[in-house]
Amino acid sequence: MMSKKISVTMLFLAMMLFTFATPAFSQLSGIKTIGGSSADYTSIEEAILDLNSQGVGSGGVTFLIRDGIYNENDNLEIVDVNSSIDNPVLFRPNTGAEVEINITISGDFSSAFRIHNSDCISFNGTALGGDDGERNMAVNGYRNENDDVFVFWLSNGSDNCTLENMTISSISEPEYNMGWSTPIYCSTYEVTAPEIGMNSFTLHNCEVIGASTWSVFMDGGDYELNDFHFLGNTFRDFQKYGLRLVNGANNCIIEGNEIYQTFDIARSSVYGISVLSGNVGTCIHHNYIHDLKHSELSGCRGIYLYGNGCGNFIYNNIIHLEPGLQANTSYCLGMSSGNGIDNQIYYNTLYMGGIDTRGTDSYCLRIYREATDLIAKDNLLLNERVGGSDNAHCALYILSAETMAECDYNFISVNSDLASDNRYVARIGSTSAVYYNSLAELQDAPDYSPRDQNSLTGDPDLSFPDLHLLETSICISEGIPLIDLGITTDFDYDERDELNPDIGADEFYYPGGVSDEGSLIPAGLILQANYPNPFNPMTTLRFVLDETAAVQLRVYDLRGCLVRTLVNANLAAGEHHVDWLGQDDSGHPVPSGIYFARLSTEGRIETRKMTLMN
Repeated sequence: MMSKKISVTMLFLAMMLFTFATPAFSQLSGIKTIGGSSADYTSIEEAILDLNSQGVGSGGVTFLIRDGIYNENDNLEIVDVNSSIDNPVLFRPNTGAEVEINITISGDFSSAFRIHNSDCISFNGTALGGDDGERNMAVNGYRNENDDVFVFWLSNGSDNCTLENMTISSISEPEYNMGWSTPIYCSTYEVTAPEIGMNSFTLHNCEVIGASTWSVFMDGGDYELNDFHFLGNTFRDFQKYGLRLVNGANNCIIEGNEIYQTFDIARSSVYGISVLSGNVGTCIHHNYIHDLKHSELSGCRGIYLYGNGCGNFIYNNIIHLEPGLQANTSYCLGMSSGNGIDNQIYYNTLYMGGIDTRGTDSYCLRIYREATDLIAKDNLLLNERVGGSDNAHCALYILSAETMAECDYNFISVNSDLASDNRYVARIGSTSAVYYNSLAELQDAPDYSPRDQNSLTGDPDLSFPDLHLLETSICISEGIPLIDLGITTDFDYDERDELNPDIGADEFYYPGGVSDEGSLIPAGLILQANYPNPFNPMTTLRFVLDETAAVQLRVYDLRGCLVRTLVNANLAAGEHHVDWLGQDDSGHPVPSGIYFARLSTEGRIETRKMTLMN
């Protein structure tokens, strides 16, 4: 009798153990394959459905997509998944694979892929084992007549998500010019609970093509979107906005992107980067904005900040605009009215050109508010736009002589000193504007001194269309160093002269007197991609020297501040390697983010981008 009781008890305990253990064993972890023969899943949709159903197990799960074209249903939604930094989810091509994903998006507020209330979800288009940065995956979202459709939609509570190394296209068939066709949509609008914001989204090294309105749209609504990073992407062929931050986007970084259009498709005025009121701490740097093609009787704006934004930091950008003949008022960099504080503008090159037949104004830098704490230094403003009547083409436009707290060491010019044309170095005032034909006149304007007392004018001698300095430029060595602000590199991430930097985004001379002429990286000086990348906490950097040399290998953060010196020594020719443990020079761990490894030998420099994920 006792034996039977023990047997029943043991059976009961075994059943209970099986019941509690089953969910853990069924969670997804390790490597899963999609497509091809003997795969875990035949489609991406099947894999996502299983992910939503089973959840994520220890160490996370990687879905390897095999070579091929995938025609998937729309609304592939990753919802309420228990992923985390320790248990992430990754979709990427398998070794040697080229992946094309085609999705027809069939209804308003529908998407190709959606990530909702799920953390640490990543799509990396570089094939497993491939060279970092290769784009081996394309996602094409096909749109019909519906208005509000998105290729990737990130919504409430999705933190630490990443899209990188992909081509992302929003394609209309046939061409529909209205509505909100958007490749990347990050918003709390029209979503179900929980209604919360999002943190730490990264879009890196993606080519984002097409949009009836925005390439990227961010709107926190009543909730915040914090620490969003847009790094090294290409945004092209959108109809209105390249990148738009609407509300509640704080401490965002917009760095190293190229924004342009290849043909006339716009349906209104066109903006490269637009940051609306209520955003705080946006850092916009190292971006190249050019060829913005507006519709008839509209205009173009390179970077536009609405006035209530605070703590925006704008530097090392190159903006080259040539509006159409019938353009509306256009400007390279503008700020609207409002009460935003602590905005700073440094080392930008802003060029306005083309011919005007309509008679509307154009400006390189337009500050349309009394921003008495604004600082502008080391900027190159050149407006060579011509034509029109009863209008003005100006390098600088401010509301009053006291608009900016500090404004100096700039280059301000229209490359003309003729009093008879409608090109002016500066305009001060709105309804009762006063125009200044030369820099000397501006310097003597009532209440303007001591602003721009060390600034220059004339012909800056630029190369076109990249707007880099030629060796004859008068902007060389005429700037003021801003090392205390952490700006130590130029648009190309080359080191600036610590004592006498150049004006504008480009630094012509490198340390040691090496110029932009010719190849910066000679054969035999090679800094290889770090491995692993992303990494936590250690990565290895390998480099090759063609001769014995004094070598410096340093790590910098996104703002160009030195984080750690890894090598500072004479090394023999050959291959070398060094590990970085994700620490600064004091031995303290540094936070997750993008870092740059810079190898220099006697003026020769090479840089690699690294991603640390703690």
